[in-house]
Amino acid sequence: MPSITTPLERVANAIEPNSTSSIQDKINALSSFSQSLYDVDIDQAQSIFETIPLSNFYMLFGIAEGSNEEEEFNKITCQVIQKLLQPFTFDMIHSDENNMAHSNLFTFLLTTIAFRETQTANKAVDITSKIGSKFPQVIFSDNLSFIQNLSTLNETVRFRVYELIVRVAGSSNQAFELAENSGLLNGFINEIQSTDTLVALNAIEILRQIAITPNGFTFLEKSKLLEYLISSIDMEDNNDTAIILKKSAILLLLEGLHLLQNTSLLDKFFEMFQTSSGDMKAEFLQSLTKLIGVRGEDPAVEQMTRQIYEGMNDNLIQIAKQPVENIRIAAFSCIKSIASHLWGRQRWKYEIIETLTTANDAQETLGEHYRILRTFIRQGPYYQSTEPTAVLESSA
Repeated sequence: MPSITTPLERVANAIEPNSTSSIQDKINALSSFSQSLYDVDIDQAQSIFETIPLSNFYMLFGIAEGSNEEEEFNKITCQVIQKLLQPFTFDMIHSDENNMAHSNLFTFLLTTIAFRETQTANKAVDITSKIGSKFPQVIFSDNLSFIQNLSTLNETVRFRVYELIVRVAGSSNQAFELAENSGLLNGFINEIQSTDTLVALNAIEILRQIAITPNGFTFLEKSKLLEYLISSIDMEDNNDTAIILKKSAILLLLEGLHLLQNTSLLDKFFEMFQTSSGDMKAEFLQSLTKLIGVRGEDPAVEQMTRQIYEGMNDNLIQIAKQPVENIRIAAFSCIKSIASHLWGRQRWKYEIIETLTTANDAQETLGEHYRILRTFIRQGPYYQSTEPTAVLESSA
């Protein structure tokens, strides 16, 4: 019988399902094979999979459980799989996504989410979420138990699973309904309400991704999370770093226009803005800057941003004069954001002229322009002249 000489042949023999090789022999074969893999391209990877099915590598997980070599064995196995999968992109498997979604390979890809190597794990999340968006039942039904088990491995893997769930759940109405019915989204509630600040912040960030989907707001309301988030912003003790961090994350979440189209939420938001001070005042201003800074061709967007500004009911110029630097900078950023809109420029022009015309010496100072400027003030900041040019400009 000819001797096995190449690293590929040795590893193929060592890891085939009926192999009697010891764990250490498998480690040695995998290590030698890994060293031979350098800048693997798509042709090389496909050639290797013709000799060794990808499933053979995935079936190695668990066989060393409880042994002294378990950590080393799993590490080298992950390393080999990472090198072999590196050349593949989602586009390469797009034409065969239906077969992949309903094959054992999809379960193997889900397993990769638990890999220690972040790059490989993230790639697995990317591929499985794209396939899951087309076939959401493979996430929320076919592999439900497996995904639930994955989420119990450790905190890192759990949040990767959350990312997968969020990306698929937000892909369609059907996917969101399946996600709700599976119970997988319920884990967010406990995470967001966690007393561990880092855990809560990570969960809120993932929840922010749900909030921008059409069904996201409905989920927030049904789960009572919206009430919880609002009450969390209203918490006192703004000197507590953990509370400030959590409030900041929630404000970032609320920046989605889908959320702020809710009138009661807007009212609560502005109520808290008016009573805020210090670092929280700066956080509110930063959130308002991003909200007002939203641009778009849709007139509804312009109307919404203008309503947000009008709801502030605060003098930004006075706030910008405050000695506290972070508040002053935040106020100037908000002013700049307002000026990016036509309605904002009209508003600033109106307020400047209003200040000039209400001065005690306005008539003396403005002379013949006083009457015209008073007419402009009576017309209001958003008045649109029916003439080809504005009243103020035609009088110049």
